[in-house]
Amino acid sequence: MANKVHPRLASLSLDRSENSEPLSEQLYKAICSLIESGNLLANDPPPSSRQLSDLLDVSRSTVSHVYKQLTEEGLINSRKGSGTFVSETADALTELSTDSANAHSPLRLAELPASARVASDARSFSVQKNLPFAVIAPDHESLPGKNWTTIVSRISRSPWLHNGYCEPGGFMPYKEAVADYLRRFRGISCSADQVIATTGIQQALDLCASVLFKASDLVAVEDPYFQPHVNLLEFRGLKPVPIPVTQDGIDTDRLEKHSDIRGVLVTPCHQYPLGYVFSSQTREKLLDWAAKNSAWIIEDDYDSELRYGKKPHPALASLDQNECCIYLGSFTKVIYPGFNMGYMVVPKPLIRVFEGAKFLTDRHSSEVHQCILAEFIERGFYDSHVRRLKTMYEKRRQALVRSIGRLLGRYGSIEGENEGTHVTFLFNHPVNDIEICRFLDEKYRIEARPLSECYRLANSRSGLILGYAHFTEDELREAVSRLRDGLEVFFNR
Repeated sequence: MANKVHPRLASLSLDRSENSEPLSEQLYKAICSLIESGNLLANDPPPSSRQLSDLLDVSRSTVSHVYKQLTEEGLINSRKGSGTFVSETADALTELSTDSANAHSPLRLAELPASARVASDARSFSVQKNLPFAVIAPDHESLPGKNWTTIVSRISRSPWLHNGYCEPGGFMPYKEAVADYLRRFRGISCSADQVIATTGIQQALDLCASVLFKASDLVAVEDPYFQPHVNLLEFRGLKPVPIPVTQDGIDTDRLEKHSDIRGVLVTPCHQYPLGYVFSSQTREKLLDWAAKNSAWIIEDDYDSELRYGKKPHPALASLDQNECCIYLGSFTKVIYPGFNMGYMVVPKPLIRVFEGAKFLTDRHSSEVHQCILAEFIERGFYDSHVRRLKTMYEKRRQALVRSIGRLLGRYGSIEGENEGTHVTFLFNHPVNDIEICRFLDEKYRIEARPLSECYRLANSRSGLILGYAHFTEDELREAVSRLRDGLEVFFNR
């Protein structure tokens, strides 16, 4: 069977004028150029001499001469019984060419708008490896189980359904299921129209940044905070204002000193990363502040479903009487990390605006995924799945807390409420937690995030953000033992 011809080679126009270079030289340079640019890579099969001669209308001997020259230079080689391929040596030519091009490129990062720098810096927040103590990681026991796969299988048997363009705001049965769930479990009374389907919290926040604010508006954020969210606000041209977080929640007294703040992003039911829950007084003050200043509250209801052993707190949005709160939710943790579905609840006057913003950014979310989730919720499977996760995760959390108390007490203690999928371990004294996390990753196969990187204000604290939900109790106990060993070695170097 003939090899596929690269489009650049197939469209090559050879100069046949009287004073032009020999056709063989032109063809040789063209193939070298494809290798240098990375269009032809090691182990790619070039077209046969007969195939290329027919395509370019040159003699077969011309092509054979070029192939012989490339073989002598080590750029292609023949494998007995397999054919001719671009050689591994060609990769070095590609890298050299790329380095040279970068060195002389007219494009410099400094010449791009500020958003480009923000985007580049945001990549420092890397995806965690599937190792203890990653905050989100796939594990078999946390999957939604047979009821989920049955729904998925049945819907997949009719691939022509739910695969057209969906309404920008979402698939109505999904919106209805989410609205009913929020009424029953989060105390939010909203219509299905107010629910906007998203791919998760990050997209919902992006829509808020685009719709609610103008360039250079000040938006208050918790300090410490979740880095990708704050980076996104900066990427959209907004100016985050860090406000300290206490055990009662965001410091509303500090917030009130800024009269020009147009909005605030908060995680009131389980503050990330410290794990605090906003007190009733803080919630009331925050809502009063927003109403008085005509400001927006963006509520990321982080980990609200995973509260153990205590009655749940109502969502902040359920207390909003002035239509100043935008509620963001996601199914990422409860279903599984790769299932990128979420939602937001917006005030009725803003429904059309947010639907239009959704349409302009990515047109719509997957109706298939929304259909699956709608049925999973409507039939009560989601509720039972959450109950099962809470039982399992609480046991894992207890195993982690006990192990930390037994083995790491001399180094620090755990902060935050009994809920969620992570704990924050605070060191007794200021330390370089960034270097500690790097050391633990390289030497002990432990995946932790440094707490200090979550701060923008000067009074940052040192600690480790440790995920536990996706690891068995035995895995967690063993990992804490390795963590202790790692800390001992690090502090005694």
